[in-house]
Parts: sequence; structure tokens; C-alpha cells
Amino acid sequence: RPMDLPVSVRSFFELSHTPPGRMSAGVTAPLTIVFNPKVNEDIESEITFHTSTGPMTVPLKAKTKKCKIAIPSPTLDFGAVVMGEEKTLALTIHNGGALECPLVISVLHETQPEADEDEGADDGEQAPVFTFSGPSTVAGYSTTTVMMRYAPHRAGDAACLYRVAFG
Repeated sequence: RPMDLPVSVRSFFELSHTPPGRMSAGVTAPLTIVFNPKVNEDIESEITFHTSTGPMTVPLKAKTKKCKIAIPSPTLDFGAVVMGEEKTLALTIHNGGALECPLVISVLHETQPEADEDEGADDGEQAPVFTFSGPSTVAGYSTTTVMMRYAPHRAGDAACLYRVAFG
């Protein structure tokens, strides 16, 4: 027989149980629990049952929807790319939670080879070396792909430290 729920969670749950009388071992009886969310918080409690051998508890948990973002391969290596050409790689982002999550990708730091004297001064109007394109959200329980593009303007090594922000 279920006992009353703790006062702190009683208003969130509705227990419905019709006592079947004396129960022998192996006999089951239905217990219906209806959850009525009233706050956007995780709730953890327990249901206590009175049995002939003493009290028994069953965990009772109600979790809010969350984002659970994972990037399986956060490092991208573009390898050798000829100046004037471009290479695009996919950055996979997985959301293991139920809540849709907005995402923003930005460049934190970028290094490029210095301009040669015969190239002249950089007029600042060239397209960025590293660019990103893709969705601005990651749906719940899904995977999305952001395309990362590298298009070098000068010969030499370049690197980019990017930030993927969620929420």
C-alpha cells in the first residue's frame, strides 16, 4: 500500500490506487501516477510502500528537458589546401537532450601567413579564410552538421580557434 508522498512534491503528483485487499506473493495491483509540472525544475523523491515486511521505497524522478550537446570530433584538420582553392569539412554536433538548442559559431583566434613584400599591404577586403555555414539550432535528440570552409589567400600554415556556443 502506498503511503502519502512527501509534502515538498505532493502537489506535483497524483497517485491513484485501489487497494486489492490481502495480496499474496506474485500478485500485482495497478498504481497510476500522474505528473503535473508546475515549476521548471528537476524533482527527485520517492514513493514509500507499507508492506508486511516493512517499508519499501521506489525512486520517483521528473526531469526537465535539457540540451546535452556533444561534438565527437572538435578538431578539424584541413590538410594541404592550394592557395586560391578551398576545402570544406563537416563539424558534427549531437544533441542527446530533449530541448532544442540554439548555436552560434565564432572565430576566437585566427593565424595566417604574413604577406610577402611583393603582395603589398592587405586592404582588408578579402573574404575570410575560415567560414562556417549551417543551421542555427540543434533539435532535441538529433544530430546536425555545420560546414567549415577553409580558403587560404596566401601560401603557408593557417590555424583557427573557433567557439561553438549553445543556449
